[in-house]
Amino acid sequence: MTLFEGFVVVFVIIFFSLFFGFMVLGNKIAHAIERITAREATKHLAEIDDKMNK
Repeated sequence: MTLFEGFVVVFVIIFFSLFFGFMVLGNKIAHAIERITAREATKHLAEIDDKMNK
């Protein structure tokens, strides 16, 4: 393997590691946003339910 091929292999490994790392991080952020939104929606639904039961 030449020096150039070594650099290409290292570059590809680093690129895909960063790519999948950002994918995992984005996925965690998206799930956190979903949980926050679900909590807010639950509060609003509880308020509507209380109003309808009065």
